[in-house]
Amino acid sequence: MTFLVNTVAFILSVIFFTLSFRFTHLTSDPGGPALIPQVAAVVTASGCVLYFVSVLLARNMTVREHLAGLGKGIAKTFTRIRELLAFVLIVLMPLGLEYLGFAPGTFVFVICLMMISGIKFSKAVVASVAIAAAIYVGYTYVLGAVLPSGIFFG
Repeated sequence: MTFLVNTVAFILSVIFFTLSFRFTHLTSDPGGPALIPQVAAVVTASGCVLYFVSVLLARNMTVREHLAGLGKGIAKTFTRIRELLAFVLIVLMPLGLEYLGFAPGTFVFVICLMMISGIKFSKAVVASVAIAAAIYVGYTYVLGAVLPSGIFFG
C-alpha cells in the first residue's frame, strides 16, 4: 500500500512540476508563481525516490516484483467508491484548470467534491461560487496574478 501511494505521489509530482512551467512569469518576482509548486514537487519526488531505494535495498526485490503487486494494492486502497471518485477528481483537476480556466475549473472541482462528500446540491453550488470567487479575487486583484483562462474560454 505504501509503495502504491509513493508511486502515485511521484507520478503526480512529475506532472505538477511539468505543468508549473506554463504559469505566467512576473518580472517583479524572479521565481514567479511557479516557484513554490516546483519546489514542492521536487521535495515530494525526492522523498519518493528515497523511499523506493530504501525499500528495494532492504528487501532485495526488483522493481518488477514491486510493480506486479500494484494491482492488488489498488484494489485494497479504495474500499469505498467515494474515495476513488475523490482521488480521480483530484488527479484530473490540473487538466480542468488548463481546459476550463481557473474560475470555471475551480467551480466544477469544488461542486463535484462537495457532491461526492454528500452535501446537498444547492449548498454545493453556493459554496462553490463563493470559494471560486474568493480565490479569484484574492489572486487577481490582491496579488495581481494572472490566472489561467483555459483553452475553451481563453
